Amino acid sequence: MKKFLFILLISPALLFGAKAPDFTITDYNNKVHKLYADYLDKNKVVVLKLFFVDCPPCNAAAPAFQQANLKWGNGANRVQFLELSTQTWDNNADVKGYSAKHSITFPGAASDGGALEATAPYKNSQFGTYYGTPTYIVISPNGEVNYNVRFYSNEPVPLDSAITQALRVTVGGTGGGGDTRCKDSFGVKITSKLKPDHVYFRDILYSGNPEYDIPSGQYNCEFYFPPIRDGYYVIPEKNQIGNIFDGVSTADIVLIQKHILGQKKLNDLQFALADVNKTLSVTASDIIEIRKLILGVTNKFVKVNAIYTVQNNPSAYTGIISNRAKINDILSNKSSNEFGVGHYGDITAASSFADEFIDSRSSCAVDFSIRITKSSTGYKYVLYPTEDIKGVLAFQFGLKENFAAISNINLKNIPGFSPSNFYVNSDKNELRLIWDDPSALGEHFISKEGLISFNSPRLLNPKESENIQSEITFIDGGSIEACDIRFHIINDAVTKKTKIKLIPSPESVLLTSDDVIEEISVVNHQGTFLINLKPNDNSVEIPTKHLLNGVYFIKAISADGENEILKFIKI
Repeated sequence: MKKFLFILLISPALLFGAKAPDFTITDYNNKVHKLYADYLDKNKVVVLKLFFVDCPPCNAAAPAFQQANLKWGNGANRVQFLELSTQTWDNNADVKGYSAKHSITFPGAASDGGALEATAPYKNSQFGTYYGTPTYIVISPNGEVNYNVRFYSNEPVPLDSAITQALRVTVGGTGGGGDTRCKDSFGVKITSKLKPDHVYFRDILYSGNPEYDIPSGQYNCEFYFPPIRDGYYVIPEKNQIGNIFDGVSTADIVLIQKHILGQKKLNDLQFALADVNKTLSVTASDIIEIRKLILGVTNKFVKVNAIYTVQNNPSAYTGIISNRAKINDILSNKSSNEFGVGHYGDITAASSFADEFIDSRSSCAVDFSIRITKSSTGYKYVLYPTEDIKGVLAFQFGLKENFAAISNINLKNIPGFSPSNFYVNSDKNELRLIWDDPSALGEHFISKEGLISFNSPRLLNPKESENIQSEITFIDGGSIEACDIRFHIINDAVTKKTKIKLIPSPESVLLTSDDVIEEISVVNHQGTFLINLKPNDNSVEIPTKHLLNGVYFIKAISADGENEILKFIKI
């Protein structure tokens, strides 16, 4: 398929020179042809071929030029082809033999038919440099001349384009109006922030038809479309140059979950971007592939093997994935002329078409702390939010350190956590962890309550990874927010101290702590549990009036997961 890049940089009027001189010729069938009276004044376009009978390139191009004549109606419509010999030794009988040899069906004339006088103005540089035969000329109905139009058997587009432009010129003006208007004009609208690098007009049924690349996406009859163009489609394309990880996060998983659960339907562009398994559907398997990418288990979406895709009618909710539209359907309003470009997996960036949107990931931040404490096997690390966060839908983060020896990775009070939610990359010294709420309704994260913990035999100094966006997604007032996570390290492993103080009184025991006390259990010296409380506060008063005199033990668990055993005596 021949490809043509079509960029209009000058207006059609500037393509033409002086007015064509009138001429009268008599063809080899003794029919008289007057340029203006017979053609131009009747709002027709005239295509002249300057040649001579023994010209080798003229003979080579003759069959293709005849095909162009047939394509434009063989004189029955608004385009008339004529061929005129430039040599004195050619006569009408010679031209007739030439026409018969090549099955030419349009008129021709030689020296005895007035061809020398008719061609003379086009050989004296009045309209441009004359390079010999064949020379092709297109004359508009108002007499404007498009001189030395390029035409080869394998490159018909320049001639088709010149004829199309000439058809838009009226007898008395320089374009438009009446039946000369472009009836098939249309424009392609790109409604996404990402734009295509190419907008192809491509015949997918017949590879012999030319392919056009129209970066502007606007067609106003600047070139010729074949009369039968059922196979021609508009196909925008974007170069696959970029970072597959850009913009892909757990916020995108949230939107996919809502779609699967029937809570919020994806528009067609989002649907196409979510279908990373190329099944023409959006399922949990797509979520799994996106998780793998975020965690760094994979570095591409294997099934699509691409970064970007294009979707026709992107703001619709049909669930139909298509990157193209028939030109005939666009002209008849059966198909939308709108297209969107998106990044596979980045569902949130395509949500601007919907009534739900996600704020910029850099517009807000939520603070998390990582507390390090000494443990019996080494060190314990507990991550928790510094303040309450309601409606949490998902989060993701990455930490840099040598995590090869960590163990006991645990998410407390968070549903749906499994080994597939984290990944340790020993080569990159990186830990990635993601979570998304299976219900897509939102969880409540309590201030200073440990969410994630793990152990290590040695002291680590984790830092935020630059390879993954640390982000938390939650519902806020009905809309979805995606905020950065900021980490703060609190190292209590170096100077271990008692955090919980016990203050006894005759009828109670008061416990106070700098940290939140998550759970308290009171047992007697025989190990029998007597009291269990979950205060989630920095202080708690335990009633002891009902207890018998004796020795009792209190097991207190702080929000960071640390345990302390305290003893008191009831007398």
